[in-house]
Amino acid sequence: MKLAALMLGAWTAAATGSAPHLRVETGRAQVVVRREARTLTPENGDVRLPERATLEAAAGSALELRWPGFASLQVTGPALFEVDGSRLVLGSLESAEIEVRRGRFALEFPGVFRADLEGGALQLVALPNGGVELLNRSGGELEIRPQGRGTTTLAPGQRLRLRPAG
Repeated sequence: MKLAALMLGAWTAAATGSAPHLRVETGRAQVVVRREARTLTPENGDVRLPERATLEAAAGSALELRWPGFASLQVTGPALFEVDGSRLVLGSLESAEIEVRRGRFALEFPGVFRADLEGGALQLVALPNGGVELLNRSGGELEIRPQGRGTTTLAPGQRLRLRPAG
C-alpha cells in the first residue's frame, strides 16, 4: 500500500445526500479520493467522505460506512472497494454486511454478480475460490444477477454461493 498523504481540501468538496460517513472501528483504512490518499484509524472518528472514493481495509480491520437514513455497510478486512454515491463496487473482501433502509443501492462484484438492493440486509463472505457466499438476512426476496447467468432470486434466510465467471 504505497499511498501519498491526502490533502484536506478533497474532503471538503460539496457533498450530496449520497455521500457516506466512514468510521474505522479497528485497524486502518486507506481512502483514495482523486488520486490522493489518506490513512484513517479509529482515532479519526466519524469522517464524511466525498461521494466517490476508493477504500482499502487492512487485514483484521473493521469499517462502518453509513449513508444516513438510507443504508449502512460493515466490512471486515482485508477488503478493497469503490463507493460512488449509492453504488458499491467490490474488488475483494473477507466479509461484509449491507443494510438498505430505503431507496435502491447498487452492488457489484465484477466477474461474480450484480444486484440492486431495496430494503433488507445482505451478508457477503469471501470463498477460497475467489467467489462469494451471499445470505439474505432480512427483507424481501433479492434478485441477484450472477455473471454469465440469468437472474437468481434469493429468499430471506437463503444462501447462495457464487464463483467468478470464466
